[in-house]
Amino acid sequence: MKTFVVGVDSVDSLYGGCTTHFTVFLIKKLLLQGYELMDLPHLVRLNQFIPWKTRGNASVGFIVKTEKDDVSSHDLVKLIKISLESYGGDVIGREPGIAVLEANEEKSSWIQRLYLFYKKAVHDYVASTYFESNVASNEISFWGGRGVLGAVAAIGYTLQTLPHTFELIAYRKPENMGKERAIIDESIKNIETKSAGALFNNYNYNEEKAVAAPRGPDPVLLGLRGVDPYMMIDLAKEIELGEEPDAWMIFATNQHLDEHFRLLKVNELRTYSSGYIEGVVEENPHVYRKGHVAVKLRDDTGAVAVYFFSPSKPMNKIAMNLRRGDYIGVLGGAKPSGETLVFEAHKLWVYESPVDIQIINPPCPVCGHRLKSDGIRGMKCSSCGYSTPFKYKTVEMKNRRDYLKGVYTPLPGRINHLVRPSWIDISVKEASYSPEILIQKLLMLSNYFV
Repeated sequence: MKTFVVGVDSVDSLYGGCTTHFTVFLIKKLLLQGYELMDLPHLVRLNQFIPWKTRGNASVGFIVKTEKDDVSSHDLVKLIKISLESYGGDVIGREPGIAVLEANEEKSSWIQRLYLFYKKAVHDYVASTYFESNVASNEISFWGGRGVLGAVAAIGYTLQTLPHTFELIAYRKPENMGKERAIIDESIKNIETKSAGALFNNYNYNEEKAVAAPRGPDPVLLGLRGVDPYMMIDLAKEIELGEEPDAWMIFATNQHLDEHFRLLKVNELRTYSSGYIEGVVEENPHVYRKGHVAVKLRDDTGAVAVYFFSPSKPMNKIAMNLRRGDYIGVLGGAKPSGETLVFEAHKLWVYESPVDIQIINPPCPVCGHRLKSDGIRGMKCSSCGYSTPFKYKTVEMKNRRDYLKGVYTPLPGRINHLVRPSWIDISVKEASYSPEILIQKLLMLSNYFV
C-alpha cells in the first residue's frame, strides 16, 4: 500500500470555477481507479490579505491510499493534471497548482517543515524563493503556477492533527450554474437555531437573511459552517434548497479559529502580513462619511493607522466610540497605503477605556447648586446662602465607557473566513470523527459525489 497526500489550489477565479468542487470531481475519479480516501478532505484558508487571490483564498488537501506499488507521486501529479484539463480547460490560465507527497516513515521529518510552510502561508506573503529554499525538493512532486504554494500549504495542514471546524457544501448541477439560487432563508435560520450553536455563521439575524449561499457564478449551491459534522448533515436535509444538488461533500477546515493570530509589534508589520497588535489609542478616531473608521494605535515600537471598514459593523461602531488613552488589541493585516502601511481590522478587543476625571467643588447639601469658595471663611452657596467653614473638593467621573470592554467581530456573512466569531462560543476539539460514517451520511443526501 502507498499513501499520498494531495494538495490543490487556485482552480477558481472571480468569474467561476471552484477548488473544492474540482477536489470532489478529482476524488471521484481516484475512487474509480481504486484509490481509497483516508480522511475528509481539508479546506484550508490561507492569508486573507493577498490581493491577487479570490476573497476566500482557499486550497484543499486530502489523503489517499492505493495498492498499486508502481504508482509514484509524479504519476499522480500527471493524473491530476489530466483531470484538471477535463474539469475545465479555461482554469489552466488561472495559475492552478498541484502538489503530491508520498507519505511514509522516511519522510516523517517533512511533517514539521510543511506545517511551518503552512503557517507562513497563513500569515505572510510567500515568495517563490522562500518556497524553493525551504520546501521545493524531490520529496514533493508538483505542477503549475503560484497555486503550487497554496497546494503545498494545504499538505502541511492536512498532515497535522489540529482543531478544526467543518463546512458542508452542496454543489449545483451544470444546467443550474449561473441561475439565481432559490434557497429559502427561513429554513437555514430554523436549522441553525435548532443546532444550539453546532452551526454558526449561516444566517444574519440582524439583516434577516441567509449568508450560507454565495452570490457569484461558482458551482457552490450552499456552504454550511459548524462544529458538529454529524448534526450538520442531518439538519441539511431540512433546508429548502429550491433545486436538486449535484453533489455534497463535507470538509474539515481551519475556518473561524483565529488561525492567523500571532503576536506582533507595530515595527514588525510587513506588507500583506497578518497577526495581532495591541496598544494605546493615540488620537480620537477619524470617522469617514461612509462609516469607515481610522484609529491610530501606538505600542512601544511605533504607531499605525488601524482601519475598521463600514461592512465590519458593529465592530466599526465600537471603534467610533474609542477615545485617546483606550487600550485595545486588533487582529488583522497590513496593507500598503501610499508610502506607508495601514492595518485592516478583522477583530477588536477593548481592554481598558479610561474615564475623564474632574476635581470640582461639591454640591450644596440644601439646594444642590455648586458651592463656591468664600475665602478664609470656607465655602458658600450663592443660591440659598448655605455656608460651611470647610473647604474640600469632590471627584467627578465623566464619559464612563465601561460598556465598550469586550470582543467584537463583524456580523455573520461579513466576518472573515479565518476569524473566530465573537457572538458564539465555538467549542472545538481535536479530530474525533469517523470519515466512513460521514461519507455514508453524505450518500443519504445524494446518490453520488459528482
